[in-house]
Amino acid sequence: MNVFRNQTYTAVKLEQPTTFATFVYTAYDYNNGRWIEMDRSTIRSQLDGGTQERYVDSLRRIALSVSAGGRATHQLETGMYFANSNPGGEMEELRKQPLNEITDNK
Repeated sequence: MNVFRNQTYTAVKLEQPTTFATFVYTAYDYNNGRWIEMDRSTIRSQLDGGTQERYVDSLRRIALSVSAGGRATHQLETGMYFANSNPGGEMEELRKQPLNEITDNK
């Protein structure tokens, strides 16, 4: 962060995001009038790319297959952005700006 004209700006470099979905699987057995949890797992599946297939139960009998039809519709383009930082540290709206790469020596 650098101070310019008594204002602080933050630069952020954004790359293409990776989107994940998290699923929670729980299996119960009804025994003697009570539900008893028998199995539980949490599955994190990447949505950007091909079909992801995961077994959800510990016996590997139930599979979950997930695929997404494309990228998110609301995402920022890859590039450098900057934002004015408020005194409390919060950033205002991001604005895209062509900036030199860190490796540029200009």
